[in-house]
Amino acid sequence: SVRLKMRAFIVVATIMGGLMIGSVIFMFQMFENETSMASTDPMVVSDIEVFQDTLPVLKGTAMQTVLGIKIHTRGKAQHLNFSGLEVSARGTSKPANAYAGNARLWYTGNSNFFIPARQLGSTLTAFDDENFKLNGKQKLLEGDNYFWITFDVNQVAGSKTTQIDAECISVQIGTLSHEPAVSAPPGSRRILNNIPYYSTGNGD
Repeated sequence: SVRLKMRAFIVVATIMGGLMIGSVIFMFQMFENETSMASTDPMVVSDIEVFQDTLPVLKGTAMQTVLGIKIHTRGKAQHLNFSGLEVSARGTSKPANAYAGNARLWYTGNSNFFIPARQLGSTLTAFDDENFKLNGKQKLLEGDNYFWITFDVNQVAGSKTTQIDAECISVQIGTLSHEPAVSAPPGSRRILNNIPYYSTGNGD
């Protein structure tokens, strides 16, 4: 009777041990497969959207946004690196360097609200009507990444209608150059005259 009980105990213990070992192997394989899947999920660019602020600006004001660029990515592994933009001041009243200067590139992460807190690269103090580059390195997040281009508006005499504007020709990510579907959204930013007028009162 004791011997029978011992045999039953050994059989049950063997079965339980086998089940535990099988469970451990199964869990290990699942974890290994998940890790393998994650490592083969490299980041890719799924969309680049260029948008524009069209509110008027005042003469002599700094860091006025002319373009926003949203880069949407998918994938968690092998993060991509943004390295710059090729842009143009096309649409700005000519000559562009008479009305605008100090082109800057900014990054706000996944926030779609512009705050001049993180500038990428250096300021391009002067530019003309030709294409130019704004360089700056930034590791991209999964999802939305917002970049901004700003110009300073020059203090120019005169009362004719003038404006600032820009185009995003291409976006450099890693070793590849990406062209947005729409490089120049409709609209521009009109420069207000903001000329003070004074009244001499009633001469009578």
